[in-house]
Amino acid sequence: MAPDDKADFLNPPPFMYFLSRFVASFLLILAAKNAYLGNLALTAALSMLVLALSLDIRASKAGIPLPVPVPVFLALLGFTILFAAYSNGPTRVFWAFPAVVAAFFASSRRTAITFAAMTGTGLAALAYWQEAPDQAIRFTAALFLTTLFLDLVTSQLKALQMQLQEASHRDPLTNCFNRRFLELTAQRMAARKPDMRRPGPSLVLIDIDHFKQINDTQGHVAGDRILVRIADIIRQKAEAEDLLFRVGGEEFVLILPDADLPAARRLAERIRDGVSDSRFPVEGRITVSLGVTLYDTRQPLVSILEAADRLLYAAKRGGRNRVCAEDPAGAETV
Repeated sequence: MAPDDKADFLNPPPFMYFLSRFVASFLLILAAKNAYLGNLALTAALSMLVLALSLDIRASKAGIPLPVPVPVFLALLGFTILFAAYSNGPTRVFWAFPAVVAAFFASSRRTAITFAAMTGTGLAALAYWQEAPDQAIRFTAALFLTTLFLDLVTSQLKALQMQLQEASHRDPLTNCFNRRFLELTAQRMAARKPDMRRPGPSLVLIDIDHFKQINDTQGHVAGDRILVRIADIIRQKAEAEDLLFRVGGEEFVLILPDADLPAARRLAERIRDGVSDSRFPVEGRITVSLGVTLYDTRQPLVSILEAADRLLYAAKRGGRNRVCAEDPAGAETV
């Protein structure tokens, strides 16, 4: 579930509100200036930009889709820049530079590069047509070097952001996803439309038997080694699309997006056998108990975990080192 290349416009960082208000104020000043100079066409174009940006700011605060999508706004902005360059001369439209900067921070990389390339090409053509060649070359080179530098900087920033986000979603000991990412995953799954052609999803709750006793008698270092080893075993048995989370000291959650209950139970048995048959760098045999339930995306995550927890403790009451699964009728089967 890597982040996509699209900016999250429904939940922007606080500085984006400041930037949007600043841009709207700047455009409003430009509109007033051109109205004073009698350039009513450019005044109207700038006023439309201010209106579109104001509507988007209000929609973003309300958490609803933007009435003017960012690519559409950038297309209007590019047209206005070129119109201003045609009216006043390309080398006098210095606000094209902050417009390119804003595009890289307010949109996806592809959209920003498209905006910069089309606007820069138009300005270059106007500069060669209206200005002296040496001035046109300097202006065009400055604009395209600015675009190149911005692309390099923002690409590095986004890569760093993705690394930090990935780190914030991982358990540092086992490299499993953490509880925070489990809750985020549940929100995403609830927002998706169910696909009746695909089985699942299902959820497996896994708990290490007598783990507290191991920590008390053999130390926490030994307990950490067991956690890391069991996480590796689960990953080896699971499919590539399955998601593994560490949600407690010795508890793991495995979400199977494309597995019904029988398939989930078979996987749970493979995990149980894999742990039971493995050798660990501690004294004694290590086993796990597992609870398997359907993942009903219409239910809150806490309800699904409670159902899996009841099954897990039924497995523990039954003697541990076993799987307890819910059958389609809702009954417990061990």
